[in-house]
Amino acid sequence: MKQRWPEVLWALSGPAGVIFWWMAFFYAPPEREMGDVQRVFYMHLPMAWTSMGAYGVSAVWHGLYLWKRQVRWLFHGWACVWVGVVTNVLVLATGMCWARPIWGSWWPWEPRLTTTFLMFIMYAAYLVLFAVLLPEGRTLGIVAYNLLSAVNLPVVYLAPRLWRGLHPVVIEGGQVRLDPAMWHTVLVGWLWSLSLALLFGFVADRVQWARFRWTHWLWSRGMSDA
Repeated sequence: MKQRWPEVLWALSGPAGVIFWWMAFFYAPPEREMGDVQRVFYMHLPMAWTSMGAYGVSAVWHGLYLWKRQVRWLFHGWACVWVGVVTNVLVLATGMCWARPIWGSWWPWEPRLTTTFLMFIMYAAYLVLFAVLLPEGRTLGIVAYNLLSAVNLPVVYLAPRLWRGLHPVVIEGGQVRLDPAMWHTVLVGWLWSLSLALLFGFVADRVQWARFRWTHWLWSRGMSDA
């Protein structure tokens, strides 16, 4: 079953994507005040959940590495960050496209938008740090930076509540503040983005691990020939 994960994810992501885009444009009603511009929200919110979820899972993998020192788990954590950064870019892009017609500015320095951008910078820097420190065997530095970056995740989530910015709050007090059809569209969009994230994360993890083992083998051969 493990070897069939890519096929299962491809089979899930295709129909989920078709259903999602149909729901986003035809099933969900126009928002009362924002109109059709609000439809970008159906991609924005699921990608935001996927991004933050990927970052959170990466912290778990790095914590497990500290516990068992299994290098393979470190690469699982790297793949989660890679997925998080890619979806984070989409979150920022869709957020800007939404902000321009609604708030009158591409970048209003709104608390949620700003903390999300800070989150992107921190985790993009992690990918650079990983590439620099791993060949030197300085894995504890990689883990420490990842766990430190995870501290920003609750700040991003709480930003609209802490600073009362312009960003809407969808779930508050356990209540969903959306029309049921809109909420259904968000959930299907999340299923689609999650299936794509798992698929590309799986591929990225395998590729990066293969590169690491190949580089390690070449290095060991070079040392033996010296």
